[in-house]
Amino acid sequence: MTRDTAGHDPGLDRATVETLLGNERVVRALEREYGFKSFFYWQPAVYNKDVLSEDEKTKIKKDSAFAEMYLRVTELIRLQESITDLSDILDEYSRTFFIDEFHISEEGNGIVADAILGDLLSYLKSTRTVAGT
Repeated sequence: MTRDTAGHDPGLDRATVETLLGNERVVRALEREYGFKSFFYWQPAVYNKDVLSEDEKTKIKKDSAFAEMYLRVTELIRLQESITDLSDILDEYSRTFFIDEFHISEEGNGIVADAILGDLLSYLKSTRTVAGT
């Protein structure tokens, strides 16, 4: 295992992304075989929310090593055209959305769902245009 000067293994970051991309390849093959459409998203986490609420600052136990890895992997994910990065979708809000490091409140899930809905509606509109309706 080769570690960088900060003590982490960059290979683990790449392996995490490669696992996600491998899963995506499998789903894309199933998509072609069975005629459905899939979408891939990278979720938000408390680690990269710009403005934490008081509860998010004090009540959520955070793993600093995992936080650093999540942020590095997020940077690698942002280089992937096939994965929509939603990691910063809650950045503009200062209120509490996170109930732990990754799970978000009903309101936060609504914001994420609206973003996904926008993608789905765009896709459906484009298929109608292609189909000529």
